[in-house]
Amino acid sequence: MDTAVKASEIAAEMAGTEAKSETTDPKEQRKYAFEFRYQGKFKLYVGRFTNQILTPNQKIQVGTIRANITGRVPWSSLDPYTQNMAERISHMTISLTKRPDWARELGDILEEDVIHKLYEEVTAHEETFQRPREDQEASEGAGTSTNGGAPVMGPGEEGA
Repeated sequence: MDTAVKASEIAAEMAGTEAKSETTDPKEQRKYAFEFRYQGKFKLYVGRFTNQILTPNQKIQVGTIRANITGRVPWSSLDPYTQNMAERISHMTISLTKRPDWARELGDILEEDVIHKLYEEVTAHEETFQRPREDQEASEGAGTSTNGGAPVMGPGEEGA
C-alpha cells in the first residue's frame, strides 16, 4: 500500500484547501464531473454526474455486478447486445459516484441511447486519464527510463 502523500496535499490540508492540479484538463483527474444533456424520444435527460477512475477492487465489483445481472451464465454464451449492455451498466454503476435520481438504476432507463451516450462520456474520461502526459512522452522518447535508472529484473532474478 502506497502511503506517500504529496507535499502540496499536506499543505492544502493544513490550509483547509484542496491541492491544485498540475493539469488544466478536468478529464486528467481521477474524478471528473460533467453535465449531461440528451433529448430522448420521450423526454429530456439532464443532470450532473461524477465519474471516477476505477481501482482494481472496484473493477472486481464491476465483474461481480456484470455476472449477477446476466444470471451468472458463461460470458461466451451471451449475445453481443447482452454483453455490451451488461458491461456498460455494471461499469457505470460503480464508476458514476454522483448522478441524478433518474439515473440511479441504469438498467431501468427506457431509452438505451442514454446509456450509450453516458458511457461515451465515461470512456472519454478514462482514455484521457490513462493517456501519458506530453512531458512524460518526451522524456521516454529521449531514452530516459521511468524507473529512475534502476535495472529491470525478471522473475527470480536477483540484483548484483
